[in-house]
Amino acid sequence: MLHDLGVNPIHHHPPRFERQIVWPTVAALATVALLLVAGFYAYLNWQDHHDRQATLRRSLQVWNHLHRDTAAQLEWAAAQAAADPVLQNAMRQRDPQALLAQAQPVFAQLLKRFGIGHWYFIAPDQRVLLRVHSPADRGDLIRRKTFQEAVASSQGVSGVELGSMASLTLRHVLPWRVNGELLGYIEFGAELGWFAASIH
Repeated sequence: MLHDLGVNPIHHHPPRFERQIVWPTVAALATVALLLVAGFYAYLNWQDHHDRQATLRRSLQVWNHLHRDTAAQLEWAAAQAAADPVLQNAMRQRDPQALLAQAQPVFAQLLKRFGIGHWYFIAPDQRVLLRVHSPADRGDLIRRKTFQEAVASSQGVSGVELGSMASLTLRHVLPWRVNGELLGYIEFGAELGWFAASIH
């Protein structure tokens, strides 16, 4: 009956409508979606970079703090050892066993609390009288730059150096004088691997 009245029950949009309205709209929405996705990934990359930079800054701050504090601890430990009359007497006698007996308990605490893993008693001739951390290894001549600077200046000197075991170590060397007499040198050191573990 609808056909008889000339009415078509199925309404077709002209192709021009699809070309002018539908496809441009779809293209615009797709472009916006792509821009949103690209923007999201750009933000993620920026955030990741920002987080890495922040972590690096925090690590550097911790490193500087540890370096400063450990250097002060090394200097303090050397001053305390130099003031110990038992160690002074043992050094005058060039008695490594007496030095070791007095130093070992203190060394265990320094290692545990501050990561100080090197302790040397060095004679005025610049030869190692005792390594508290390695008692059997002694008698060698010390040539390290930090040590030589302490010898030349007659003052305590700190510095980072590569040790005989290829480990970077923050060291403090103190010329050991009592009433004007040079008993020798005291050297303490903390390996930088301990720093890295602390930062981690």
